[in-house]
Amino acid sequence: MKKNLFLSFSILSLACLPIKPASSETSSPLIYQLEDINVSANDYNQSVTQASKQPLLNDKQEIIFEDFINNVKDYHPDILTAELEKQIASSKRLETQGQFDPSIGSRNSFNRYNSSSSPGDGQNAFFSDTSFDILTRQGAKFGIGAKYAQGDVKTPFSPTGELGEYYLKLQIPLIRDFINNSANVKEKSAKLNEVIADFILFRTKLKILENSSNAYWDWFASKKILDVETDLQELVNQQVGFVEAQASLGNLPLIAVIEAKRELQSRIGRVNVATRALQNSAINLSKFLWGAEGTPLGIPSENQLPQAFQQPYKISVEDIQSAKIASLKSRPEFRALGLSREISTLEKKLAKNQMLPRLDAYVNQGYEAGDNSIGPTTELGLNLLLPLRVRTAKGQMQQADLKIKQINIQEKQLLQNVFMEIEDAASQLNTAYDRYLATFNEFKLSKELEDAEKIIFEQGDSTLFVVIRRQRDRVTANIEMIKALSEYYKALAKYQLVQGQLL
Repeated sequence: MKKNLFLSFSILSLACLPIKPASSETSSPLIYQLEDINVSANDYNQSVTQASKQPLLNDKQEIIFEDFINNVKDYHPDILTAELEKQIASSKRLETQGQFDPSIGSRNSFNRYNSSSSPGDGQNAFFSDTSFDILTRQGAKFGIGAKYAQGDVKTPFSPTGELGEYYLKLQIPLIRDFINNSANVKEKSAKLNEVIADFILFRTKLKILENSSNAYWDWFASKKILDVETDLQELVNQQVGFVEAQASLGNLPLIAVIEAKRELQSRIGRVNVATRALQNSAINLSKFLWGAEGTPLGIPSENQLPQAFQQPYKISVEDIQSAKIASLKSRPEFRALGLSREISTLEKKLAKNQMLPRLDAYVNQGYEAGDNSIGPTTELGLNLLLPLRVRTAKGQMQQADLKIKQINIQEKQLLQNVFMEIEDAASQLNTAYDRYLATFNEFKLSKELEDAEKIIFEQGDSTLFVVIRRQRDRVTANIEMIKALSEYYKALAKYQLVQGQLL
């Protein structure tokens, strides 16, 4: 009879254990079987595509990690603020480019004055000069215009033909301010500020997305741990009923009932702890969920956690080298340093240029039309300025030269830091993968020990106390596997972020 009792109790225990269902209509905690966790890439991508067809945080929709990250990028206030700063920098760059905008100028005047040749006689004159002018980034100035002057014209005005004078004008700096000029440097500096704003945006995204991904995978782990604890509580609860029934028949001692009830209370306490952990992780996750209108989306429910996750993998040395190369193109810090070097080089050239004499050539070629016209008109000339001392320019050139040396040192340091950041993230990812495999193998062995203990219990060579201990060991191993998997996904997100993939 004792053997039959052990057999019936074992069958009941096995029936209560969470196993993989034979039918797809029956659901079980995803974390119990490796094949449930490590779905193929095709299956994972298909599930992501199907879930992405609905808006984020629909009550019946799973919150896919990629959708969640995109939502954070699009609507998180800190990221939006950094993006606005970048737009402000772009607007300032546009402001500096305004100095090269073409313009139309017109000067018109009517004069009545006392004649110098016949004092007391009033004389009248009308003058008009309209031109279209352009300043280039090389320092040259172009213009096209029309001039009209009639009446008793006096100096500095000269008369034109009845139909006016039409002209082209050009002023070119031959030495100083040719190509290297302050207007050009000002525009380059505005572009640098724009790149710096882009770098600030990158760092903001890196911080927010790393924190949000950690919150997401904490939510994942909390939900899976609660599933494991809840399943064991239900199993122990059924065991209590069975043990009480057998004790009332005299088949089991009363101490077995006490042991089973004590275990049940322990399980209830752990379920309460796991429930609170899930609530806390969901609240923390909601801090990163924002709508298009700047309103929080609320706290996600536990049934919105996806059931399929990408299969863990280990990255190779070749993958790490590729990631380093990719970071050179995606990380804005390198663009910022490159533009800083370009600006400092331009400032150095400008300072060197300012040491030279100023010699500007100008030409104004026109043509008079109408009565009393003379046909072609020409004005040619040179403007010369010789600086006696150039201490300002020398100081500026020295500063620019020292800035270039600073940038070269900073670039080497940045390259080292970024590469080490990728190496560290890759090491963290591979270590997390190895830990996950170790915890999974421990979980499998714990499950095998639990099953073996039940067989021994059937044969009457074990006790309820030992069976319960095996159940605890299996659950502990299962929870450790969940935590290891969560840490792996966190490390994967960080590895992708430092390369700029998720940005």
